Amino acid sequence: MKIKYINYGTGNRVGDTLYLYKELKKYPHLHEAVLLHEKRHTGRFSMFDFKLDIRNNELSKVKNDWSKFIITHPRTWINYLPIVKLGGQWTIDISLSIIWIAFAIMFYIAWTII
Repeated sequence: MKIKYINYGTGNRVGDTLYLYKELKKYPHLHEAVLLHEKRHTGRFSMFDFKLDIRNNELSKVKNDWSKFIITHPRTWINYLPIVKLGGQWTIDISLSIIWIAFAIMFYIAWTII
C-alpha cells in the first residue's frame, strides 16, 4: 500500500493508494486515526465502506481535536465533496454522493412542505 501526501482533503483510498493531507503529519494522533480509517477501506465501494464512513470509529475517539483541525484547516473541507481530483484523476466518492443526494431530497421535501 502506497501513501501519497496531498495539499487538500483529509484522507482517501483509491485502490492500493492512500491520499492523506500533508498537514496531518504535524498532528500524529490525528494522522494515525485517519491512516487507520483509510487502511480499513477496501479500495473500491462496498456497503462495508459506506458503514465505515458513517460510523468512523477511529476519528470519533479524537472527535474534539478532529473538529478543531477541520475548522483551522479549510483545505480539509474539500474532502466532503463527492467528486475530487486525486493522483491526477477525478474520483467519485459513492458514499458521499449518497449522503449528498439524501440531503438534497430531504431539503427538497422540507422546502415543498413549508
